[in-house]
Amino acid sequence: MRALLLLVGLLGCDRAFGISTVVPIDTAQDAAVVPGDWAAVTGGVVHTCGLRLDGSLWCWGTNFFGATGAGTTIGELAAPARVGTASWRAVVAGSYHTCGLQLDGTLWCWGDDAYSQVGAVMTTTPTQLGTATTWTQIAAGANHTCGIQGDGSLWCWGFNATGQLGDGTLISRTDPTQIGVGRTWQAVVGGHAHSCALDTTGAAWCWGDNSYGAFGDGSATAALVPVPGPPGTWSQLAAGYYHSCGRRTDGHLRCWGYNASGQLGNGGTTGAASPVIVGATDSASWTDVLAEYLHTCARDSTGAAYCWGNNLVGEVGATDAISVTSPSLIPGTWATIGLGYEHTCAIDGDHHLWCTGLAAAGQLGIGSGTHVAPTQVPGTWQLVGAGGGTTCALDGTGAPWCWGQNAYGNLGDGSTLARQTPRSIASGVWQGLAVGPYHTCAATNAQVYCWGDNSVGELGDGTTTQQQSPKLVAAPDWQTVVAAEHTCVLSSMRTPSNLACWGSNLYGELGLGIADGIAHPNPALIGTTHWTTVAVGLYTTCATGAAGTQCWGYNGEGELGNGTTTPTTAPVNVQVPSILPQLALGPRHACGITATGALYCWGSNNSGQLGVAAAGPAPVQVAGSWAQIAAGRLHTCGIQTDGTLWCWGANDLAQLGDGTFEPRPAPVQIGTATTWTHVATSDQHTCATRTDQTLWCWGSNASGQMGDGTAWYRGVQLVH
Repeated sequence: MRALLLLVGLLGCDRAFGISTVVPIDTAQDAAVVPGDWAAVTGGVVHTCGLRLDGSLWCWGTNFFGATGAGTTIGELAAPARVGTASWRAVVAGSYHTCGLQLDGTLWCWGDDAYSQVGAVMTTTPTQLGTATTWTQIAAGANHTCGIQGDGSLWCWGFNATGQLGDGTLISRTDPTQIGVGRTWQAVVGGHAHSCALDTTGAAWCWGDNSYGAFGDGSATAALVPVPGPPGTWSQLAAGYYHSCGRRTDGHLRCWGYNASGQLGNGGTTGAASPVIVGATDSASWTDVLAEYLHTCARDSTGAAYCWGNNLVGEVGATDAISVTSPSLIPGTWATIGLGYEHTCAIDGDHHLWCTGLAAAGQLGIGSGTHVAPTQVPGTWQLVGAGGGTTCALDGTGAPWCWGQNAYGNLGDGSTLARQTPRSIASGVWQGLAVGPYHTCAATNAQVYCWGDNSVGELGDGTTTQQQSPKLVAAPDWQTVVAAEHTCVLSSMRTPSNLACWGSNLYGELGLGIADGIAHPNPALIGTTHWTTVAVGLYTTCATGAAGTQCWGYNGEGELGNGTTTPTTAPVNVQVPSILPQLALGPRHACGITATGALYCWGSNNSGQLGVAAAGPAPVQVAGSWAQIAAGRLHTCGIQTDGTLWCWGANDLAQLGDGTFEPRPAPVQIGTATTWTHVATSDQHTCATRTDQTLWCWGSNASGQMGDGTAWYRGVQLVH
């Protein structure tokens, strides 16, 4: 009979999970392991790792900081990939780091080391920490790690800003530091900013942040060393963001702490500094409990699994509710569960691995979450805009639709829920469309409507109140609208000034002649020049008019294009040989196209976003004949006059669409199509339309901005 390999302490980001016992592997029996023989699983923010019954370690998801152990920080693993050739007994995942114990009792870590959670330096492959060969348990919090050695001693290292290491200080540690001297420990778990452990008598102890009652001791008092936690005798503990749970020796389950998403499972959303009963009945048949960022899961003695808490992206399972306050059944019979930041994985009785929740970074292991090449968005489309994690487009009839990130109501559908497929915003025929980082504007019948974040007055409605649906913010006769942290509109008819701006004015980007750094929630006319083109960047505005192409605002990277890096509140001329009828601004660079199709770019070139080797505050010409240009945060895309699409610059999120994650310092053609009509860029993704009114997007899908319904799943999907 195969020996089941269990995690010592399953945990993911901003949490730690429960206690498991290490069971030695019979390597002779398990020599012939077939796909699907999974034994344990754990998750971080954007990666997941699991152990198979032969002791092999597999990871998948995004390689941020090297947390997958693949030897790189670039790209993502769309399916489980083996990490080295060693045999492992346990693995745990923090936010962006991973640690594990090999069969010989040695401790190995890799990934993010910003807070020393993997030792002294970041590493993208497993690296041994110390020389001890007696480690028996391991646990990872968000940015700290703890473990227990064979003599029952307890050790922690990593981030310690809230005392989560328990060594009596607030000093982060690069090496394991012993804590709780004088007691013998049997299990440890780590949460976001606190940790808890069980001694060999079954007593619970906690340390670190206790603002929301995560210790379960009835107080909100923090501790720099282990202090008694919830009273009673416990078999298992679990720690999440600011909540904790425990299974008593009599099989009853309790949770305590932060509860805004219902993660305590007691039917409400009010926090509790002392343990509360989970579920409608006080069952005594619980066998496992795990806690994550804002959700919790547990198994009972029948193998049934239940989850509760935050469910914005399906991490609780097959339910459409955005939060679940009582245990919700995950259909099936399960041998073990593992949680990630916003995803849940479980292994069934046949050792097959299933996952549900956020898939946008490949963390479910069922395919690439990031789209490395153009992917078609269903429907017929004529114009597209992209900003932050949001995409909006006008369909074939001219009606606006939006999808993706929506935390500020920037989708305009009356909610703040992210959407992974297009949502209808309004009917009628619309012409202009502008998607900023956190707000959106569109024009119809020469009127401008805006919605979303309004903290600096970027909606132009005279307030700083967020709007979750389109609101009229500018009087008639405005045809063009552009948006960033500030918004500008342009009219072809108004006199004496046909340009107005509102919103942030930190560096004089509104063109008012001052840089006051306060919100300007009302549209203000800019000068008396008749302008024909306007574009906005993070803190910069550029426009073309009778005096030529001019810019004003921030200029720290030369984004004004006047040969200096001095900011100005008054328009200065861009140093180009002729005016630029078309302009595009990123946060720190800008580009423009002349009437003859010559492309010039200027500003920051730290990621190759200018498309040429030279960099500086004066414009440089990019080879080719160009028809349209778009500037993202660190990348640029353009359509040439022959209908081909080209992109260049940063590509860490595949925002270039060339099938790779490699940066490109010069334009690279995207596909072979010659029918591209319009391209839009954001900091995370890119979208473009073709002459047949098809819409294509690529890059990050973290908020569902690809619009194809693959960013998350509300029900378990078979991994392998």
